[in-house]
Amino acid sequence: MKNGIKNIKNRIKDEQGMMQIVEASIVFPVMFFVLFFIIFIGNMYFEQAKIDNIVLKYAVMGAEYVKDPYSYDISKGNSLPTSASNVKPEPYRYIIGTGLNGNISKTVDNISTDVKKEINDKSLVFFSNSKANNVTTDNKNGKVACFNNYIMYSTFSVQVNYQIKFPIRFLGDDYPTVVNMSSRAEVAVDDVPEFIRNVDMVVDMLEGTKVGTTIETTLTKMKNFINKFSK
Repeated sequence: MKNGIKNIKNRIKDEQGMMQIVEASIVFPVMFFVLFFIIFIGNMYFEQAKIDNIVLKYAVMGAEYVKDPYSYDISKGNSLPTSASNVKPEPYRYIIGTGLNGNISKTVDNISTDVKKEINDKSLVFFSNSKANNVTTDNKNGKVACFNNYIMYSTFSVQVNYQIKFPIRFLGDDYPTVVNMSSRAEVAVDDVPEFIRNVDMVVDMLEGTKVGTTIETTLTKMKNFINKFSK
């Protein structure tokens, strides 16, 4: 009986359990924060990959819709014109533009709306408040999508800026930490028939003019110079 009481007293005086509690109180919060941070980083890069995919996809689609405006109606299941009088091909649209009601302007508006909608709808994130938000753009037209006319060629670009918030606030901070990110994609508009039409128009306009004669003379001299080395 005395030995049993003595063993109980010795166990009570044993401080090994206390040391384990102290170690756990130091290690567990650190491990919890590291695990939490890893999950957040994975969540952030998942959102970035998702938005990069959306931006690239709609840049490719925008270039296709600029080339063939009726492709957008086909993709949305809308009805197409049933008579030739309702078709608006808009030739030379890459040079002279199409105005606010033209096919290119409509494509830019449609793509801008679709990009923002898909970014907001497709959010499979671990933390509900850590999805991409505050979507803006650096494009001069103030829209997510932009048609870029470089005279000799044209491109369609999609650019977005967005923020991803840290799920919790750090000690001493009034607001959660915000990570600013961006994504951009630019795709060439491959419209060969329209390019040939534009070149023919420029040649016709310059033909017979002083500028056209100067260009023709210069090209002839270059051709003769090259032919000297080819013989």
